[in-house]
Amino acid sequence: EVEAPKPVLSQAEKPTPHRETNRPSGRDEALVMFKTEPTTEVFIDGKKRGSTPLELRLSPGRHQLKFVNQGLGFSRAQQVVLSPGEPAEVSFVARRSKLAIHVEPFAEMFVDGKSVTTQPKSFSEVELWDGRYLVKVSNQELGKAQEQNVEIKNGQDTEVRFNLFRQ
Repeated sequence: EVEAPKPVLSQAEKPTPHRETNRPSGRDEALVMFKTEPTTEVFIDGKKRGSTPLELRLSPGRHQLKFVNQGLGFSRAQQVVLSPGEPAEVSFVARRSKLAIHVEPFAEMFVDGKSVTTQPKSFSEVELWDGRYLVKVSNQELGKAQEQNVEIKNGQDTEVRFNLFRQ
């Protein structure tokens, strides 16, 4: 079977490659160095771009960053605003700290919705990465619950107390 000849397009008829019209020229892009401890995957504006250490050219403006190490259970989100043509560095050392939860008389204990209840049910100690967490305690027998936002920072151990007798 003989294949029909393909039409030859003149230069005027050839499709032009797609170009992003709002994308800045290379010299407007910011050279950004990402350095983290522990090593993390880097997501920029929702797209995975690689693992640290990482050097990328990004368009100027605001970007949403997320750093993830699934094996260690680490995740951190932040924003960065880049200036045209200016180099930038995003770096951090994440630390783990202890959060001690005390509750009277006793309760189920949760950190960001995950149970951290131990025996006795009046105390629990968990190791967490620096960051913000929602701690909730709930006693179904008393029909009472309380919650508190807690920030763990700079590797400092933190303590939070709840008294379900007082509401």
